[in-house]
Amino acid sequence: MTTGYLCPSISKGGEYSSKTDGYAIGITLLVCLTNRSEVQLTDRCEDEFEEDWTDIDAAKLADVAAGWPADAARAVKDLAKADGKSLCHDSLRKRPTLPEALLALRALLSGAQGGAGVEEAAPAPGDEAAAAAARTTGYEPSPLSVQVRGMRTGGDAQARIQGNMLLAFNTLMPCLDAAYASRSAAAPDGFEERINFWHRECGLPTELRRQLHSLRIWANAARHHDAARWRRDGPRSEGEASRLVAAVTEAIGAIEG
Repeated sequence: MTTGYLCPSISKGGEYSSKTDGYAIGITLLVCLTNRSEVQLTDRCEDEFEEDWTDIDAAKLADVAAGWPADAARAVKDLAKADGKSLCHDSLRKRPTLPEALLALRALLSGAQGGAGVEEAAPAPGDEAAAAAARTTGYEPSPLSVQVRGMRTGGDAQARIQGNMLLAFNTLMPCLDAAYASRSAAAPDGFEERINFWHRECGLPTELRRQLHSLRIWANAARHHDAARWRRDGPRSEGEASRLVAAVTEAIGAIEG
C-alpha cells in the first residue's frame, strides 16, 4: 500500500498478483532512472516537459549524475511504462510477467558488458554488475572490494543459477494458477501432481508440461541444496537455463492471452 508504488488497480478494489507487483517494480526502475520521487512520477514529468510520457526523450529523464547511456535509459523507460507491453501499463494484460522483465534487464546488462546475448551471458568470477556500472558511471571499487570479488569461484555462478531457477519456478507456478483459476481449487497441492492435473484437465500443452517438470526438478535441487541431483539433472549452462525459462514464460503468456 505504499504511495506511488501501489498499482492503481488495487486502489480500485482489484486483487494482488505478480502483475500488480510488477507495477511497483516498474516504478522502482523509474525512480532509479530519474532520481525523482515515486509519487505521481510520470504525471509530474509530463507537466515539467509539457509532453506526453511516451514522447519524452529518455535521455532528458535520466539522472545526469548516474551517467545513464542513452540506449539503456530508453530501454528502462520503455520496460517500465510505454504504449506497448510494459510493467506499468494501464492494462494488466499488457504487462510482462516478472520473469520476462528479468530477462529484459539481463539482456540490457549483457549488452553493456560487451554485446553478449542473454542466452550466452554467464557471470564471470567477480561482480560483473559492478564492472558495468564502472564503465558507465566512472565508479571504481576499493582495493578491498576488488580483493573480495576476486575470491569468488565458479561455485558462485552455479549458486546464482540455482537461485534463479527457484525464483523462476516460484513465480511461474502462480501464473498458471491464475490462468486456470476456475480449476485451481481442485488441483492437487504437490507441484508434480499439479502440473499433471493442468495437463490432464485443463489442456496444458504437452511440451510445456515437460518443460515445467524440468524446471521443477531444477528448483527442487536448488531448494534442498541437493548438489548430486543438480549435477545429474540440472542445466548444463546458464544459457540452457535461460532458454527454458524464456520458453516457459512465453508459453504461459500465450495461455494467459
